[in-house]
Amino acid sequence: MDNNLKVVLKKRVEKTIKSLENRNMNGYYIENIEDLYAKINDLIPDGSTVSVGGSMTLFETGTIESVSYTH
Repeated sequence: MDNNLKVVLKKRVEKTIKSLENRNMNGYYIENIEDLYAKINDLIPDGSTVSVGGSMTLFETGTIESVSYTH
């Protein structure tokens, strides 16, 4: 990805995260799949049950498998 485009997109995401925080919600900027898995594992306590309402993105990125094996 073009570095200039990456900077613009990051700024947009930061603005979105700030808007979420103003509404008492959390948002995160994750740059790669390894960091995504680490953040998810940080957010979900061990022993938790996780439910998914049909997100193809979660399946396509391997996130469901990551969560299934660690919790």
